[in-house]
Amino acid sequence: VLAIPLWLVGFSLPVLAWWGTSTRLIGLPTRRREAEAWLLAGMLSAFPAIIFNSFIFPLLLPFDAESFEYLLSVLAIGAPVGEEIFKAIAVVLFLPSINGPKKGFQVGYTVGLGFALIENLQYILFSFAGGPISASLTILVRGVGSIPGHAIWTAITGTAIGWLAKDEAFKNRILDRSKSIGIAVVDFAEGFGIDMDGDGDLSGYDGRRTHFEGFSEESPNADSIPKKPPSWHILGESGEDNSFQSENPHAGDKFSLSYVERSQNSSNSGLKTPRGVAPAILVSIIGHSIWNGTSALSYQLPIIFGRGETEAIVSSLAWTLVLVSSVLLFTRGCLLYTSPSPRDS
Repeated sequence: VLAIPLWLVGFSLPVLAWWGTSTRLIGLPTRRREAEAWLLAGMLSAFPAIIFNSFIFPLLLPFDAESFEYLLSVLAIGAPVGEEIFKAIAVVLFLPSINGPKKGFQVGYTVGLGFALIENLQYILFSFAGGPISASLTILVRGVGSIPGHAIWTAITGTAIGWLAKDEAFKNRILDRSKSIGIAVVDFAEGFGIDMDGDGDLSGYDGRRTHFEGFSEESPNADSIPKKPPSWHILGESGEDNSFQSENPHAGDKFSLSYVERSQNSSNSGLKTPRGVAPAILVSIIGHSIWNGTSALSYQLPIIFGRGETEAIVSSLAWTLVLVSSVLLFTRGCLLYTSPSPRDS
């Protein structure tokens, strides 16, 4: 009776608030259908992460299931590794629609919010075993604290995926691989008597099998590839082409930069996150691990030193305040780096 309404109030509203704030600061208009898809992907990514954290990773631990070492290992190692990897996979699903680091940040941020929705549902259900005070503290700590944490860790990964999406060589490799897989599927299906391409025969893929990318100047099909225009293109009075290439190979670059590219290359005062996907996931895992590990220690250390449960709760809440403040400052720095600088507006 109480769990679902409290979940909606305690977690859903903070998620929408965080998302609305981030969208306003990033400055990217978002369709409702896109936002719902990102949130849903984050929610779905929580289920394999829960399976990994609850059933697979614990089997690798040498500690007793009731010990603090076991709990700390699950929180500080298993959860960050499993959750950040599965959230990254959810962001990759939207790679075709990600056109740069700012879009990647937005997608990653929203996927993290969706993940927090499902994960926090577990906590609020378990917290009812401790009574109303336990449930209230859980809503406060998880609703205010973990939601921006999940969002910013995934946003770091999303930003790196956004940088990868701007790599033309990577795009060409993806197109190559997609075409190869499509041709193989048509060949395989028509080998079983299914006319996949609707051409009336079962001879397999009938189109050109040579990839468009990677042609050299000597390639027989190179004539079909449009030539790259010179940096400067001038037409004379008679209409003749007086094109010439600048001696400086980078002289024309600044004229072809888009607004997003200019903003990314400007001297913003934000925090620069890794551009590589693997380093970004590693940073996300480390940040997540520090959050989880220190949160557990902030409650357990007072008890180890002989303090009561009240002191442990106060210590945990005080440290949560420090963590939330740190994450908010970190998020602001990432947004400043991802968003356009004033001189570019």
